[in-house]
Amino acid sequence: MSAAPPAPRVTAAEKALVATVRRVDTSDRFERTDVVLVHEIADLLGPLLLRVAERGADPQVRHDLETLATEHLPRTVADHLALPADVARGAPVQELRNQLHLLVEGCQRLREAVLAADVDRQQQQSRFLETKFRKSDLDL
Repeated sequence: MSAAPPAPRVTAAEKALVATVRRVDTSDRFERTDVVLVHEIADLLGPLLLRVAERGADPQVRHDLETLATEHLPRTVADHLALPADVARGAPVQELRNQLHLLVEGCQRLREAVLAADVDRQQQQSRFLETKFRKSDLDL
């Protein structure tokens, strides 16, 4: 019997993302719309964190994804929770929502960057294989 492959290592960014989502889910301070936005961020960000951990990702993209998970999203949530409940209604709720929308947009742009790098890697491999194995007109 062969041994099962080792479980993937969970990064600090993935742990921070899960903790932030759990914090929002267990709080009664977030409106349903905001909970949905946090989950949208997590749904975009989680797979990207896995992807950049597996492959030789662009260091800047990896840094931006990790920073989003470990700093930007947790701070947005923490800042909202730091407000007294009676103050957090109204303008602060709209501010929270604006920040969450910006984070969704950031995740979408980072996803595009990761996918573009994957396509580029695939194209480079095709060029390499063509050079290596395709017969040239010079071949006899």
